[in-house]
Amino acid sequence: MKFDLSIVVPCYNVSSYLDRFFKCLESQLDEFISIEFVFVNDASTDSTIDKLRQFAAVHNNVVIIDKATNQGISAARNSGMDIARGKWVTFPDPDDVIIGKGYYYLFHNFVAKDASLDAVSFEMDVVKEKDYKFSPDLRCEDGRLVWEGTGYDFFNHYHMGLCSTLLYRLDVIKQNKLLFENYKVGEDSVFNTKFELKCNKVAKVTSKIYTYVLRKNSITHSQSSSLIKERISAEVDVARFFYGLEKASTDITFSNRCLYYKKSFCGLALGQILRSNISIKEIKRFKNTLSELNVTYKPIYFIKSKESIKARGQILLISFPLLLLVVRPLYKFIIRDRL
Repeated sequence: MKFDLSIVVPCYNVSSYLDRFFKCLESQLDEFISIEFVFVNDASTDSTIDKLRQFAAVHNNVVIIDKATNQGISAARNSGMDIARGKWVTFPDPDDVIIGKGYYYLFHNFVAKDASLDAVSFEMDVVKEKDYKFSPDLRCEDGRLVWEGTGYDFFNHYHMGLCSTLLYRLDVIKQNKLLFENYKVGEDSVFNTKFELKCNKVAKVTSKIYTYVLRKNSITHSQSSSLIKERISAEVDVARFFYGLEKASTDITFSNRCLYYKKSFCGLALGQILRSNISIKEIKRFKNTLSELNVTYKPIYFIKSKESIKARGQILLISFPLLLLVVRPLYKFIIRDRL
């Protein structure tokens, strides 16, 4: 059986969020579009799989992939895509919230009116978990089309953002054999860039149908030293991906856009260094990696730069690594209650 939309959901120890998420999914069901739910249980150690099976028992459009070993969000999404039967696909996270009948709204107002679309980019809210109060009666805001064009032009003007804020034509993904890279962070940016460059037509709309809920105990925000080191490595790898695109292109606009993303991910890695316990020797090795990516920071830049204080501080620290011995404890104290 074919569906209009496959909703692929990676799940790892999210049992406490699933009741809320199931209500969001049930709100999407409508005669206007056919939807399948593809859950990938990534070897959860809580009651996630039990709740998924309970949900599947009352819905005939549910597929569950139950992995024996934890392989990460990228592998989970790839597994879900592989068996998805929808013309379109999207990737919400189960600890976030889909507002009202959001997917129905996008299909009814945009997808159904333009058969040439390969992707629809929409908006989201970002809230801290401690400040968020869920209501199943929330309605998504009416939106409008603000841009459409080729995926190449879209890349040059906009950032697609998280994979959870996009509808993708699944045949574009499968025909081009696109997969998520196994990074701790940044996998969305790499996948979306590869996807954009294969799209004939992308629409950007102002519809706000998704709420990204910041969880203090999530992997993304974990302060574990080992995870921070993995994120630094991933951010460098993503920066290297954009550097490759930058070098290969003769289009100045495109190259500058790649340069922007390359520097952005290098900057994220610098931020991770502040909160890590990696050695000064490793930091100097990271500085050499930046030079290989043609990203160099000189002390004089700290004085002349018009960048933010935070950015200039990071540049100063990478120029003079010994300063980290003083600044790192202060930085950790400042961010300890940020979430």
